[in-house]
Amino acid sequence: MISVRRFLSSLSIKKRLFLILTLLSLVPLILVSYTAQYFMLRSTTDYLNHLTEQLIMDQAEKTNVYLQELEQNLNIIINDYRFQKFVNTPLKDDPNHSTYINYVQPRLAHVLNTKKEIATLLYLDSTGKVYHLSRAITDGIYYDYTFREDQVYEKVFQTRVPELFPPHPQSYALNNGKRVVSYVKPIVSFNPPSVNAWIVVELNESALTQITQPITSEATNLIAFVERGTKQTIMQPDMPDILIDSVKNHFDLTNPGFKQSTLIENGQSFLVTKQSLAINNWDLVGLTPLDKFRKGVGATRITTLVIGTASFILILICSYFLVHAILRPLFALKKGMVLLGSGIFSKVIYPIDNEVGFLITTYNGMLDNLQKLEKEVWHATVREKEKELLQLQAQTNPHFLFNALEAIEAIALSKDREALGELIQCVSRMLRRNIDHESCFAPLKEEIDYIRDFLNVQHYKINRTFRMNLNIEESILTVQTLKFTLQPLVENAIKHGILRSPQNGAFAIRIDARRRGNWIRMKVWNNGAHISPETMKQLTELLHSGGEEKSPYFHQHTGLFNLYRRLALTYDNRFRMKMISSQSSDTEMTLLLPLRIDN
Repeated sequence: MISVRRFLSSLSIKKRLFLILTLLSLVPLILVSYTAQYFMLRSTTDYLNHLTEQLIMDQAEKTNVYLQELEQNLNIIINDYRFQKFVNTPLKDDPNHSTYINYVQPRLAHVLNTKKEIATLLYLDSTGKVYHLSRAITDGIYYDYTFREDQVYEKVFQTRVPELFPPHPQSYALNNGKRVVSYVKPIVSFNPPSVNAWIVVELNESALTQITQPITSEATNLIAFVERGTKQTIMQPDMPDILIDSVKNHFDLTNPGFKQSTLIENGQSFLVTKQSLAINNWDLVGLTPLDKFRKGVGATRITTLVIGTASFILILICSYFLVHAILRPLFALKKGMVLLGSGIFSKVIYPIDNEVGFLITTYNGMLDNLQKLEKEVWHATVREKEKELLQLQAQTNPHFLFNALEAIEAIALSKDREALGELIQCVSRMLRRNIDHESCFAPLKEEIDYIRDFLNVQHYKINRTFRMNLNIEESILTVQTLKFTLQPLVENAIKHGILRSPQNGAFAIRIDARRRGNWIRMKVWNNGAHISPETMKQLTELLHSGGEEKSPYFHQHTGLFNLYRRLALTYDNRFRMKMISSQSSDTEMTLLLPLRIDN
């Protein structure tokens, strides 16, 4: 159960909706299919039961009618007084016997000729008279045959009501005869009333089963006549013995309530139907093969299954497109949200007037508010950056002014008027540039000119001689760069390099600026004293923190910190700063700046 919930929770809304629609369509489809098959099978079974019951009733009625007609024909002969005289005439009274037999013979022959199913007519009585009438002239009998000693015919002399004997051989015939079914009609004498003679109508073995077959029928029957007491049978020639034996073993045919049931024999199914006959102790049993009907039901079931499967596939296809049509606006909304997550404001254009349309309209309104808020935040951020840049710039100006005044003081004390004039001009140009707040950017050429003036001021201030080497690529002199980018690096080189190096040392500063693709690489190198490990540690932490954390060290050493903050505010994370300084190497500071920036 947990795994099913986990599986369902992992599905997308499209797959869930598709699954729900599939189940909602599959359940009624199965119910309709099952119900249709059930009622179809039920109606077919009811129809077949009714049909076979009606058929077996018709066949039983045919048998009864046939035997009643035979009974009537025999009664006409028996009730004639001359036949009664023939019955009562002893065998030794030859004249009278011949007279009456001449009367009886044509009437019995008429019965024989009108019923083609009759093979032989046999007259027997208790005085020993035997009269035989056969359809074939060549069929002779043993006239000295003792019928009372025959296993079958001895029962004739015990019969008091019409009886039907199961198939047996004509053992009295000269050629051993054939197998026949005997209908025994007792002859009642008038004076005195008694039964001393019998007419045995011997039918061909298959005669009864043939006369009962319908001309046409939707149900094909196998029929058998079954005697209730002995369970002896009269069967169709093509009916297997094992089949009727199975019927007799599985069902109580003597039960008056038994009408229909189903029998399975050797993998075949039969509908067993029973109908009682008018003749004493005999039933007509019909067996209707169900395989043909079940094949039809199976074919119908397959057809239903094919139609159901095709309908289900069609429902799946329609459900897929329906789900896609329903969720299309949601997919558009999801796409817009994914783009929003990437920083792209894209409105969802999908006109629809429902709950999803309300969500889309609300989302588009939220985008408008976000864009407005983003602009407000952007403007506020820009104002904050500009404010901080101005503050950092304001910190740079007094620092420059203090340095310039110290240099002027030193020259004034030396009473070198020419040097003093040159120094004042340098300070004037630098001051003019410092108070120019129209833009934070200037061409690289102006930055280089500023460095020249700055180095002149430092020369007079510290009273040290040093060599400056400028290696600037001419193509980038007009490129806009942030003001006062190189000045803190040069000042740091003088402060940590020259002032801490011996007086007699040959100090040199080299400034290198090159273009590298879409970047400008600027290097400030000096051969003075290396930066102390403590200072390097502070500078390294500054670079790693992105300028967000200010160590107490930079409360007094603001030059590099201000530079780093101004670069971070201007270029965000699109710049690099690197410093190399050790006892075994010179000091080098490298800046990598974007060639172009947004306004």
